[in-house]
Amino acid sequence: MSREPWVEGIDIGGTTIKAALVDYGGEVRALESTSSNVENLPSFKRSFGGLLAKLGKKVLPGARLAAAGIGCKGVVDTGTSRIRILPGQFAFLEGLRLDRLISDALGFSLPVSADNDAKTALVGEQRWGAARGKQHVVLLTLGSGVGGAFLSAGAMVRGCSEIAGHLGHVTVDFQGPLCSCGNRGCLEAVFSARAIEGDAVASIRRGCESPLRAKFAANPESLTCLDVFTAAASGDPMARGIVERAVAALAAAMAGMAHALDPELFILGGQIAEAGPTLFGPLRKDFYGRTLRLVGRRIPIRKAALGESAGVLGAAASAWKVLESDSLRFLAPSRLRGERSARRIHR
Repeated sequence: MSREPWVEGIDIGGTTIKAALVDYGGEVRALESTSSNVENLPSFKRSFGGLLAKLGKKVLPGARLAAAGIGCKGVVDTGTSRIRILPGQFAFLEGLRLDRLISDALGFSLPVSADNDAKTALVGEQRWGAARGKQHVVLLTLGSGVGGAFLSAGAMVRGCSEIAGHLGHVTVDFQGPLCSCGNRGCLEAVFSARAIEGDAVASIRRGCESPLRAKFAANPESLTCLDVFTAAASGDPMARGIVERAVAALAAAMAGMAHALDPELFILGGQIAEAGPTLFGPLRKDFYGRTLRLVGRRIPIRKAALGESAGVLGAAASAWKVLESDSLRFLAPSRLRGERSARRIHR
């Protein structure tokens, strides 16, 4: 009796590596995670291998692991799965082939789909989430950094060298702070969780009056981006000022994307999207004020439907696409032979 195929979806995030077993319908059958706060490649491989080993023990007897998908920051060569460019905390992964990373951890080879993490997230939303049935979509992942991807006529736009979609590196302040990519004033350098947390910590250390200062003065590094949004929603003037500046930068960047790409939908995912109305209310107001005249319609801005599992589900959706394309290649010659046989019979 054949066993039910499952795929492994792996998401290498700025703070956590997650891996899940996912069935064809998009149900997460098992999930494991580990910290991604490592300093070098050997430590990363040990952590990664331990994660997949734990997950592998949860494949049920009636199931089999058929493929794997993996999403990672940076520029990933989808043909070879090699990470070509990855500035920042995971720079030591540059040059690494992600398919080999997985096969070394598992002890065997299987089909692997590897891509930028925002692109895999959009594949997941297209298959199971908010982008289902849509043709022109922009997705932004708002976390420790800002990732992006977009569909045009239902297809992922990749550009000449796989760079298309790095929307976190759209410039919003030409004299702004230096970004890890080498540019100045990138959206990621102004709006990301790290940027917002950095602004709040700096304000606390300057002694600015705020409930956040009273709460985090002894240990400001424990403050999170969502703490800042929560304080802003509670009326904290310092937090409100930080959030207003950050949201204005995001609205301006998205207005530029709207005018350049003309999407039917924006999808926002990642930890900052969990701020809910404190983010989406002022963002929509500012964005529509910037775009209604030329665009002529209110482009919907929605929260990613796949939630906290968006990363692993997106990677899993990419793995299922690989299996489906392989199945089509396998079936095509058989169908062709069948058609030729039918023609011979009719003669």
